[in-house]
Amino acid sequence: MPTTLVLPQLHGSFKMRRIINLTTGETEELPDLPVTPLTKAEAQKKVNNESKVYLAETGWYVERLNDPSSKKAIPQKILNARAAARAAHKDID
Repeated sequence: MPTTLVLPQLHGSFKMRRIINLTTGETEELPDLPVTPLTKAEAQKKVNNESKVYLAETGWYVERLNDPSSKKAIPQKILNARAAARAAHKDID
């Protein structure tokens, strides 16, 4: 059983973490570490990676479609999502 509980807190424009010791009931507030924003290239790289992962995870639908014995189509929801993943993938300079 965990002995601490971490709760996010918002104080004005500052994000804090409240750590509660479940054994003693003591609390402590600490500032969250600042998050460095991604550059455009880093953000696109992340999108590209997520797109590749999704296309790899759903590739079996395409394989199933190409198997004449399966007689199963790719659901439209999957077709749309795969098209969106391909459209989101862009080359990075």
